[in-house]
Amino acid sequence: MRPDMAKVIVERPRIGSRLRGRGKGARRKLQRFPSDETPKREGMKRSVGPCRKLLNEHLGPLRRYLHKQIGRPWNKVFSEISQHISRDSAVQDHVRDHVLDYVATRVTIIDGVLCRGDGYGVGIPLGAWGNPLFYVCPRTGLLKRVRRQARRPRSAPPLKQVAVDFDRVYFRKDGLWLRVELEAFPKHPGLDHLGAPLRMEDALWQAGLTRAEAVARYGRAVFARQTHVATRADIRKYCEPLKRPNRV
Repeated sequence: MRPDMAKVIVERPRIGSRLRGRGKGARRKLQRFPSDETPKREGMKRSVGPCRKLLNEHLGPLRRYLHKQIGRPWNKVFSEISQHISRDSAVQDHVRDHVLDYVATRVTIIDGVLCRGDGYGVGIPLGAWGNPLFYVCPRTGLLKRVRRQARRPRSAPPLKQVAVDFDRVYFRKDGLWLRVELEAFPKHPGLDHLGAPLRMEDALWQAGLTRAEAVARYGRAVFARQTHVATRADIRKYCEPLKRPNRV
């Protein structure tokens, strides 16, 4: 690790350091006004007071250094980092905090999955988003990189259905069994005033469906004419004959 890493990371101009403040004692002068004489309006421009200054740390070199140390024992890597950091200096000691932000030093294995072993994230898998980039292998003590889990788009679960006859089907939607009365789609539905295929209003999906959309959803050219909540007897007979009817 380069000896001036603490200077590269921490000693950098803060965001807003060149902005002019309100002057020394501005807040104290404001407190001298009576409560009924304080300013009632404030300008729309961005305030440039001292509270608008932000930290501007450059952490890219530290991430690149840790990435190059993958596969090495963590005790040796951390020893090299500590050689150039003085615990008596608050600025240099701040680098150790960033190191522990990037590296999970305490890792546990739960059901074959690497998880956090300390702090508020105990039991959370390392691959979840927002976790450290690196971790110390609990078996070998080597520094390794965390493999991120791919984000999968959430898809709506398919509706469970039980067909009784041609024009009666039971659908389970939002945890509730519904008795759906189906009707055959017209062979020649025609066109609407815009020249598009005519849509039939579907009571189950609460939307207009074309013939092609109806086949994709029901497997045949039909649409829901009306829906009713299934009775307890129908649920026991057709939908869940071996289970007690429920809404969950």
